[in-house]
Amino acid sequence: MPISIESNGRVSFSGLSSGIDFRAAINGIIKAKRIPIDTLETRITGNETKIDAYSELRALLGTLKDAMNKLRGAVTLGDVDNVFKGKSVFASTSRTDSAIPSQAGNLLGVTVTNAAAIGPHAVEISRIATSHKIGSRNFTSLTTDLGTASGQAAFSGSFNIGSSTISVLATDKLTDLRDRINAANTGASATGVTASIVSVSSTQHILVLTKDATASNITIGTEVGGVRRTGLP
Repeated sequence: MPISIESNGRVSFSGLSSGIDFRAAINGIIKAKRIPIDTLETRITGNETKIDAYSELRALLGTLKDAMNKLRGAVTLGDVDNVFKGKSVFASTSRTDSAIPSQAGNLLGVTVTNAAAIGPHAVEISRIATSHKIGSRNFTSLTTDLGTASGQAAFSGSFNIGSSTISVLATDKLTDLRDRINAANTGASATGVTASIVSVSSTQHILVLTKDATASNITIGTEVGGVRRTGLP
């Protein structure tokens, strides 16, 4: 009975006169031995699917439990968890001068707890806080130095915004000074002041400093070279 080994490692029997297909028989034996393994793998896969389903069910039951605790009127301090005693705030605005009022959310923020008493409240706003602004004199150009643009001789020096020193160079244009002021408004020691240029016309440009917060004013401190007398903020 010749035995040969194929390139894939399979053992073949040939030359038998019995007519028995030994290859099919061996394959059948191997397949039969895998039946317990296949059954176990199928069972593992099924168990993993059940575990995932149970985990999802547990999460859903937890959500349902929390919702039912509120619906049954759980007793808590100030009834904070009692949905039947929940309070909401509704606000509207009007003006006495017949002008279009601002949205209530832009003027007033209100939060309430379940312990709040029900009733209307009126709030009168007579003035809205605005950011402090200061402006420079008029400069006739954005492309020439500050001295020329202000109709004066070239000048240089410095001034302080808060604790930050702003340098003014003889070659500075108005845009250079704006950028230098804004560069000082960064990091841990930011000045809290933003610079911008308002151009009324091609020959009218004003440097405007705006305080970022509404609770304080812009403070211009020590100056060198008399730069404020030249019309800078």
